[in-house]
Amino acid sequence: MNKDALEAVLGTLGTWSHIFTACVAIGVVGELVVGFWQAGANKRLHEIEALEALSLHKDTEQSRATAESARSEAAQASAHLADAHLEAARANERAAEANRIAEGERLARIKIEERLAPRRLTGQQIVDLSRGLSSFSSTEIQVVFPPDAEPVGIAQPLLAALQAARWSISTIVGHDGARVVTGILVELKPDAEESTGNAAKALADGLRSQNLSVAGPIAWQAMAMGGAFQVSDPQLPNAKIRITIGSK
Repeated sequence: MNKDALEAVLGTLGTWSHIFTACVAIGVVGELVVGFWQAGANKRLHEIEALEALSLHKDTEQSRATAESARSEAAQASAHLADAHLEAARANERAAEANRIAEGERLARIKIEERLAPRRLTGQQIVDLSRGLSSFSSTEIQVVFPPDAEPVGIAQPLLAALQAARWSISTIVGHDGARVVTGILVELKPDAEESTGNAAKALADGLRSQNLSVAGPIAWQAMAMGGAFQVSDPQLPNAKIRITIGSK
């Protein structure tokens, strides 16, 4: 290779050296610019991430505060509800107690009214009583009662039932001076036949079934009719059953 050729090669190499040097310079400058931009972008990204983290933290704290407030409100509501249930239970207890007292007063009033009310037999009760006694028709009985309004008021329907059952009846109206009878007393003579005893029991049971206070049958006891008294015909001195209607 001659001198001219070498000079040409050197010139070419010099040109490429300048080109490569320029490329290196451009690369360095580009690296600096990219590095600056990258640093700025990283800084901005960190700032955005920090803001997002702060916002997320605030949202989390707000959610926690909201949840805590909700729990507090729920606890208060539960406490109020428990108080309401307790007050309702107390109110129910007071109402139940008031009802119990009112019911007791009502029952007491009914008992007083029952004690004061005169004894009565309805038409249906008379029919029911006579049906139960009709199988003992022709049984002789003495019916004793004082001439007072209340005993007379129950004696009359009783006599009607006995008559409907075809019993033989003798009435004695007056006051027994030997004893005081309350309610209704059924007596039976010791020498009464079994059928007569059954009739006496049926009479007592029948009257009890009509909610009347009845004692007996018990053994026949002597009477002492003081003052004026009236005996109906027939007098039936051989009757084995006697029913005495006393005061209520």
